Amino acid sequence: MQEKILQDNTNEMIKTLAKLVEIRSEKADPEPRKPFGPGPYEALEAFIEEAARLGFRTGRSDGYAAWLEFGPEDKDMVGAVCHLDVVPAQGWEDAYQFKVQDNRLIGRGSMDDKGPAVAVLYAMKELMDEVESGQRPKPASRIRLILGADEESGSQCMAHYVEHEEIPLAAFTADADFPVIHGEKGLLTFTLHYDGLAAEAKVGALAKVEAGTRSNVIPGEAYFSFYNKQLDLEENEVIGKMGHASMPQLAENAILKGLVQCYEKNPEDPFLAEFMDIIGADYWGEKLGIAGADDLSGPLTSNLGIMHYEAQNGQGKGEFVINVRYPVTWAFDSIKEKLEEKVKGSHFSLESIHYTEPLFVPEEDPLVSILMDAYKRVTGRSEKPLVIGGGTYARSIPNTLAFGPCFPEDENLCHQKGEYITMETLCQSKAIYKEALWDLAQSYGNKE
Repeated sequence: MQEKILQDNTNEMIKTLAKLVEIRSEKADPEPRKPFGPGPYEALEAFIEEAARLGFRTGRSDGYAAWLEFGPEDKDMVGAVCHLDVVPAQGWEDAYQFKVQDNRLIGRGSMDDKGPAVAVLYAMKELMDEVESGQRPKPASRIRLILGADEESGSQCMAHYVEHEEIPLAAFTADADFPVIHGEKGLLTFTLHYDGLAAEAKVGALAKVEAGTRSNVIPGEAYFSFYNKQLDLEENEVIGKMGHASMPQLAENAILKGLVQCYEKNPEDPFLAEFMDIIGADYWGEKLGIAGADDLSGPLTSNLGIMHYEAQNGQGKGEFVINVRYPVTWAFDSIKEKLEEKVKGSHFSLESIHYTEPLFVPEEDPLVSILMDAYKRVTGRSEKPLVIGGGTYARSIPNTLAFGPCFPEDENLCHQKGEYITMETLCQSKAIYKEALWDLAQSYGNKE
């Protein structure tokens, strides 16, 4: 009987995930009541409608976020946080056609972050059913799932939620790795502008580059235009491998690949020569003068995510948006000083710099301990908490840490073509989240 219930539950999870994956929830221009465009709004609505069907209390936050919950309405609240927006499906034509293949649930958002949101939803459903049937006592606090719609583009959704809605006593965001993420590198995004010399119009000279959609996405394709024999522009596509900016070494940046090829053919191009000296083609910020590491979080990483460049009449103008993940023990000011020093006296200028301080919570913190205990009970595994280069909602909501769904052995194709979550990961994550939510409710709800 238990096996049948589990199977039925799994089938329901897959159906719900399929419905969500097929919603193209990429950020777009705002519309009335839809601050991030129609796709993210549709995903929020679809999820909340499903939650209401399952019997949860639900609420909406002006198109920015939504929530569902159960438990005593007169008690404080713990919970989980997930997002339903996705990065663009660059180079992946059938990204929104949900597929089940070789035990893989395939589609954009299946791992990041619609699949984990579904796992939390059905973990809460099982808890609610067990409480209603008398298998468990009433939880000592309410249990809430908070859903955002702008995590991939700055988390304005959670800024709105925190300002207008109730904040949990403790929570996790199901948007990273197991066992527990107790540290996240600092995030730095800045723009470099180029205004200087360029190659003269001649056969094979670089005339234009257009590439990238988001600074936190490693571009998998880039478009380079060169002068042909008639001195007309001829566009060439450079193919790399799309990936997440926190792990650039696992992908192949199409912009850097193309620029290296151009420089090897045209080393006399003044723009290319200065680019290689100031920015360079590495993933570690070596040419930028900011490379380094610490023992807690490893090396700084750098991703040239967006590039616009055009050369005319021997003059070049360009814009380069770079995303940096820096160690948890570093200070932003020191990195900024190094960048300012690097561009001094060059044709590059530093503009539009934005940063988020690192997040670090000691291993002995109660929230870390509770989540680690739930993970160990379900899996029987014993691993150390992690520090990652990715940025999650843990930075946006107090009392929150990232927690799964990726296991150490899982292939992580987040932000890449072919993104998937396995059935095993989906089901085991649900089991872990069920235990963690209950433990959080009982622990924090019983505190005076």
